[in-house]
Amino acid sequence: MRRRFYGTIIALLLLTLALAVAGCGGSSGGASGGASNEVDLGAASFEQTSVTLNGGQALHIVDPQASGGTHNLCIGQNGNCDSTMSGPSELQRPGMMINAGETKDITFSAAGTYHITCTIHPNMNLTVAVK
Repeated sequence: MRRRFYGTIIALLLLTLALAVAGCGGSSGGASGGASNEVDLGAASFEQTSVTLNGGQALHIVDPQASGGTHNLCIGQNGNCDSTMSGPSELQRPGMMINAGETKDITFSAAGTYHITCTIHPNMNLTVAVK
């Protein structure tokens, strides 16, 4: 009897722990990292295709892959930087390099829609909407 009681208690504790852990990793605002201003990089793609920020808010770019490759991010689309488009200076031609395991913040001060691409991985495209 006592063994079944303790087994039930342990099972309930494990279930509670599993539910708590599952609730901690959820995403917010389309960002898989949990923060609405965070974008994670895959080996050759953004984990999200779009993110919405408030004016003056920084975009937090995370490359969680310690053994992944290098990315060169710039304002543009499909692997091509567009020097006619405005945006944060870090993303102007020739772009901003981000290496495996790095994180970088880029502040968008003006409202608008910005397209970010990787010159190394042309299919890597992100739309940033700034309110």
